[in-house]
Amino acid sequence: MGTNFTDLVNTDVITAANINSRLEELGVAIDAGLSLVAIDLPITAGETLAIRDAVYIASGVGGDTAGRAYKADASNTYQSSQGFVIGFATSAIASGSTGEARAVGITPGFTGLTAGAPQFVSETAGEVVEVEPANSWLMGIAISTTEIMVNSRGDQGTVATS
Repeated sequence: MGTNFTDLVNTDVITAANINSRLEELGVAIDAGLSLVAIDLPITAGETLAIRDAVYIASGVGGDTAGRAYKADASNTYQSSQGFVIGFATSAIASGSTGEARAVGITPGFTGLTAGAPQFVSETAGEVVEVEPANSWLMGIAISTTEIMVNSRGDQGTVATS
C-alpha cells in the first residue's frame, strides 16, 4: 500500500505539525510535545526485553528464532555489526510477546550519557557504550545526559567527533 503525501506538499508551508498530523492519521507513532517524528516498529521478543534495551531482529543465526527481536550485543557479529539492529525497546516485553522498538527519534530515560557522544551497541547485551567496541554498531547520539537521538544505521566507526 502506497502513502500519498500530496496534501503535505500542496500546503503553503510544510511544518512539523502538519507532517506529524498526517503521519498520525497513517498510524505512525508520534512523541507528544516533539516536533520530531518518532518511528516505533512492531516487534516480537525472542527473549525478555527491558525498556531501552538495544535490539536487533534475528536471521536465525546463533540459535535465535528468525524474525524475533533480541538484545543487541557487540560480542557477536550476528547481533551487532552484521545483524539487523533496529533500535530500543519502548517498554518491557516478555519473550514471545509483542511490543515496539524505537528506530528513529528520541529515546529518553537513560542515565550517565555524555551529551554529543556517539552511542554504540555494547558487549553487554542490550546496552550501549560511548567507546566503540569491536563489531560496533552506531545506535545514535546522546543529545543530553538522559536521551539518545536514535538513528540505528551502524556506520561502524565513521562518526565525526570533532
